[in-house]
Amino acid sequence: MMRLALLDPQGSSRDLARTLARALAAAGGEVVLCRTTDEVCAADPDLAIAASPCPGKLTQHPTIAFLETEPAGLRQDWSLLKKVLSCDGWLVARPETGIFLSDLLSPTDKTAAVAVAPSDDGAAILQGLAELAGRIVPAGGMPENERVDYIMRIGGRRAAFVRRALESLAAQSAGRIGVILVRHGPVAGLDGVLQDLRPSLARLDIIDTAPGALRSTCLWAGLENVQAPVFGILDDDDRLHPDHVASLLPLLRRGREALAYSGAIRVLEASPEEPDDGAETGLERRSLYYLDPPQMDRLYTGRWLLASNSFLARSELRAEAGPDPLLAISEDAYLLRRFGRVTDFRPSWRPTAEFYWRADRTDNTAFDQRHRDVSLQRLADRERLDPRVRRRQSHAAADHDEDVPVWGELGKTRLPKLAAAADFAALPSHRPLFVYGAGRGGQLVVRELEKFPHLRIAAVLDSVRSGDFLGHPLLRPADVPAEHRAQSVLVIASQHVSEIDAVAEGYGFRDRRDAFPYIRTYIDLQVWPKEP
Repeated sequence: MMRLALLDPQGSSRDLARTLARALAAAGGEVVLCRTTDEVCAADPDLAIAASPCPGKLTQHPTIAFLETEPAGLRQDWSLLKKVLSCDGWLVARPETGIFLSDLLSPTDKTAAVAVAPSDDGAAILQGLAELAGRIVPAGGMPENERVDYIMRIGGRRAAFVRRALESLAAQSAGRIGVILVRHGPVAGLDGVLQDLRPSLARLDIIDTAPGALRSTCLWAGLENVQAPVFGILDDDDRLHPDHVASLLPLLRRGREALAYSGAIRVLEASPEEPDDGAETGLERRSLYYLDPPQMDRLYTGRWLLASNSFLARSELRAEAGPDPLLAISEDAYLLRRFGRVTDFRPSWRPTAEFYWRADRTDNTAFDQRHRDVSLQRLADRERLDPRVRRRQSHAAADHDEDVPVWGELGKTRLPKLAAAADFAALPSHRPLFVYGAGRGGQLVVRELEKFPHLRIAAVLDSVRSGDFLGHPLLRPADVPAEHRAQSVLVIASQHVSEIDAVAEGYGFRDRRDAFPYIRTYIDLQVWPKEP
């Protein structure tokens, strides 16, 4: 019996869901309608279907995109096209869309698994899904004795995080995976984790460094102990999909490039110190964060970045690393820049790595602006006299295309910013005013807006809940009349700016403002209001 999950965040594919449900019921299967990827994971389907407009592949489950978009619409929207390309296969309503995808993927190593089926023909959809399911088996075919070593820095975080990371390595569908743990601090309960996972790994060694050793010192110690012909890096709180290694090894074997990389999914996770604003609002916790073609020149200006857990590299590249740069952060970015001096990078066009993000300063060093500024300055100084880097940077200086998100930002948007009281006071008073966010950020913004008598909050919005919030109506976006959405000002009052911005845009809120710079002040001061 086939079990499908239809991921439809905006609820725009109810007809498709009914068609699938009827067809699957007749065939002895079932379809689960999901609004978030947490629901997809809970359903644990044989196959996930990303409804139109495509949210992308955001879990490890094989994912088919159902596309009703014409090629012209995809050509004009790179953000949507990346989400489409992240999927494993495509069920298209128009043959010309299939031709477009085949042409687009022709210079890549990713197969264009396409089937054509109208959205109202259940039998044709099932036939197309069955055809695609047999063509999107995760990449593999590597020799069983192919060795890969992973470097993992541990210390200070919970053993449950380390277990999650190691289990994802033990679950790889190809290769014999070895792990080099570089310990800079204690991990309570680590011995039990290692005892459980050691039989599933080809190697599990621990190297102890000085307590509190710099991040680069730990990474360089791991590099010195790599024994396999291929290696990668995995943070102790991140994880890889089972087909990650299998999808990258063939690229290293076939291509001239000495480094291959995947796309990456950012997962918002609650921190021990603060409640998870995403959990409070029911927002999607996963987003496609990195899925771009190689842009080697931009690598040296910070305008193109890879997630540190997304790559595999040939071990001979270690000779290009040079001595330990003694960096507190950005050590992975520096290592990739060293490698980029001598090799191009090859993409898999598959998002098979996940990095977890907890929005508190104690657990994410990239939040500390001082560390970031110092590290960036040191990187610039170390590369100032390097002719290969200078050549890359000169090429990038003439490139004025749109930037990609910068590592360390919660979500890059181009929305107008609200950072101080004067910014709130300048909001128009003659248009409906909505606040999106019923968590702690929402509390801060509502209290600030209430200081100005000329501003009136029409309602506070939440993705799931309705009722009352601090004396204001609490509504779901769909509850707001369409004409009010188009005419209103929407203030995003959350740390999850990019996720809410995508949701609000989908509902037709045109004028959206970003209040996270104002909220960030309280995060930096570690001052939060009490729960309502």
